[in-house]
Amino acid sequence: MLLQLLKTNRLALGKWYACGLLVLLSAVWIDGHPARTESGYIPYPGQIEVRVLNVEAPNRVWVQFETWPGFYRKFRVTLPDIEVPEDSTRVPACERRLARKAKSFTENFLTQARHVYVLDMTMEDSASEEATAPILTERGNLAEALKARGLARSVQEARRHPWCTE
Repeated sequence: MLLQLLKTNRLALGKWYACGLLVLLSAVWIDGHPARTESGYIPYPGQIEVRVLNVEAPNRVWVQFETWPGFYRKFRVTLPDIEVPEDSTRVPACERRLARKAKSFTENFLTQARHVYVLDMTMEDSASEEATAPILTERGNLAEALKARGLARSVQEARRHPWCTE
């Protein structure tokens, strides 16, 4: 029957092909990696090895990776669900010192790693440079390492206590 359809009506075959492709893509979309989750849009799912370009702050790092063969993109990745001390003139000097120490720790943590990864980057849309994702190395999760040294804390506890008193 398909052979007869092929011989008699090429347009119908095109429609069948398009419908089949749509069903196949829908199945992969639903069963594979959904583009949207409760936390946002994930255009690059899974663990992706990245190259660190710059540490902007203890919780913000510029990275680059190959999104398509031969096509590299830069992203400003913010660690999720943590707060770090601020390095600005509107906070006490002790907090600024702590912020510089946290940034230095982040730089050392990432430069000493042989491999750096981001996991399930969440973004507003795939055209954005802004992303939120955990940053991992063979030494562990960057956010957890910062918290373990008192250089970061969860967002929930952040508002209850100041970083320091001076």
